Amino acid sequence: MEIVPIVNRGRILNVRIRLKSCKKIKEKVKIDDIHANDIIVNNVAFSTSHYQMENAQAIAIMKFIRNHSMMRKNSFLVSTKEEDHSNLYDLYEIDYPFDKITNGLDELFGSMILDLKNGIPDRDKGRYIDFEKMGITNHITDEKLERLSFIANHVSEHYQDAIIENDLEDLIDTLKFLDLFDCEVIEKSSIKIEDFQKVLNFLGTIHSKDFRGLVNYYHTALANQRVYSRLSCLYNIVYNDSLKWIKSSKDKVKVKTGLSYKDAS
Repeated sequence: MEIVPIVNRGRILNVRIRLKSCKKIKEKVKIDDIHANDIIVNNVAFSTSHYQMENAQAIAIMKFIRNHSMMRKNSFLVSTKEEDHSNLYDLYEIDYPFDKITNGLDELFGSMILDLKNGIPDRDKGRYIDFEKMGITNHITDEKLERLSFIANHVSEHYQDAIIENDLEDLIDTLKFLDLFDCEVIEKSSIKIEDFQKVLNFLGTIHSKDFRGLVNYYHTALANQRVYSRLSCLYNIVYNDSLKWIKSSKDKVKVKTGLSYKDAS
């Protein structure tokens, strides 16, 4: 389970991120031609490919998926690790993603596959994601946002041609890419920043492992807020609306961000 901690309106929220197209098709099975902890793309197994030698990192997984989908961009399969005290595993089916936009976005998608692949049935362990370290908005520069904003405000006809001429297709594709994911706030998992700071102050005197872990967690939440602000700025320029990528179990969550591309850096 991949968790995105994020600062919002004086609180830290924990958001679960998932692939919308991911469907469990088999539960606790053992299939002759599919091993546990593997990825199968057009009948080719990741475990038998040279990409496995790259320590099965997210980017290596995406290279494998893309390079074995050149002829047929079908859905692919992911098997989990074997469950505890058994050789059975779960099997998932996932739609082929969009063609590559950036390394950062591939890192995000690949991390979801890696998390699923390394999962164990009935053991849903959380792992924090840092969007900033992944670099999912590295390509969304102030200069590109400024050009896109000019097009949005001054070009009424042939705006798609203007986007292509200004090499801004990756910004539009990024917003489409976000729609591959569901982001939902985990209920009863938020905390006020002032309460969180009290815990940090209490543990800070002993500089324990717990203290260092909480400091890293807070820095990750701040980094994710900065990335979300950048994405929100892009969304606002294109659609003249607020980004509602994150939702609660009942409704959309409005993450407070600055919408100026100058303030989003």
